Amino acid sequence: SEPLEEVIEGDVNGIDEEVKEWEEVEFLVDSGASMTVTGEGMIKAVTASKPDPSRSYKLADGSTFPHKGHKQFLGVTNEGWSRKMKASVTDVDRPLLSVAQVVQHGGRVVFDKNGSYIDGPKGQQRIHLEQKGGLYLMKMWIPRDQATPFPGQA
Repeated sequence: SEPLEEVIEGDVNGIDEEVKEWEEVEFLVDSGASMTVTGEGMIKAVTASKPDPSRSYKLADGSTFPHKGHKQFLGVTNEGWSRKMKASVTDVDRPLLSVAQVVQHGGRVVFDKNGSYIDGPKGQQRIHLEQKGGLYLMKMWIPRDQATPFPGQA
């Protein structure tokens, strides 16, 4: 099992002709998030599954947001690693990458002043994190064509 990977059947498809060829998404790497989440208008190459009205998300201040489905998608890191990911959809301003989920899938997240990163199982892949204003970000590129994200790929 790879970090950032949860494979579930279905829900991967392009949504409309206005989606750009590649969508840049910056995930805020969050050690306090139990789930990886995204907003409704983010990751436009895929549609969300049906919402589960029995699920919701609670913030530290006690407020809650409804579950609005999930999006399963293929993303590509700046290092060129392809990752299958799943993010729950709810009312957030920016996508959050759950450190807990990365660790649960065999990865390791390192926050360090000399360079922060996510390592895959046994250190076989390294995804570098960017620090901006005290926040750690993981940049991904989401291809519009989820079936063949690279030109010439079969």
